[in-house]
Amino acid sequence: WLDTGVVAARDKKYRSFKEAQTYAHKLKIKNFKDWIYFCKSGKKADDIPVYANESYRNKGWKGWGDFLGTGVIAAKDRKYKQFKEARAHVQKLKLKNRNEWMIFCKSRKKPDDIPACPDQIYKNKGWNGFRDWLGIGK
Repeated sequence: WLDTGVVAARDKKYRSFKEAQTYAHKLKIKNFKDWIYFCKSGKKADDIPVYANESYRNKGWKGWGDFLGTGVIAAKDRKYKQFKEARAHVQKLKLKNRNEWMIFCKSRKKPDDIPACPDQIYKNKGWNGFRDWLGIGK
């Protein structure tokens, strides 16, 4: 009604989720931060939302990794083994300390269904410190 030509994001007509996802994949953008940078550059098509996660919620949205085509899934959204099963697997590795755990996680030998940050994922689900996690000492 102010005749500025600006339309609120919630009132815009956007491409379908699949069309927007195809557009995003072609850009080869690696993460959300780079997506925002691209959007601010003025190169983004007008019918693609900046905050696709909000516009496409319940319309096929599975996360930024899926939308951008990187395949990266946020740690909080990944599916992990139950705490006791994961801990039993880790204890079989015979790692001696947290530093060895970190090196193991970076080595790409860690299964995807065991979190690199077990203290966050298993908080209130059996977590009792890294000594317990690694099975070192009592």
